[in-house]
Amino acid sequence: GSGREGFLNRYHNALGFLDDAIGDFLDSVDRSRTIVVVTGDHGESFWDDGTLAHSWKPSEAQNRTFFAMAGPGVPPLAVTVPTTHADV
Repeated sequence: GSGREGFLNRYHNALGFLDDAIGDFLDSVDRSRTIVVVTGDHGESFWDDGTLAHSWKPSEAQNRTFFAMAGPGVPPLAVTVPTTHADV
């Protein structure tokens, strides 16, 4: 497909591949002794902010990234305010 739908389909396929790879990695480490952090370096707009992808403007769609941290002694927490890598 072309346009937004085709682009999103390719993106979802890539995310599925990455999800499997992260799952394989998590299966290979001792999670009782390991802290695992998964994050992204930028978001994608998919025309939500009038642009196709990233690196076009400092919008929320391009700057909001996924972040997850899990491990022994890491309490559950939902963060809803802007952060930086230094906060980790």
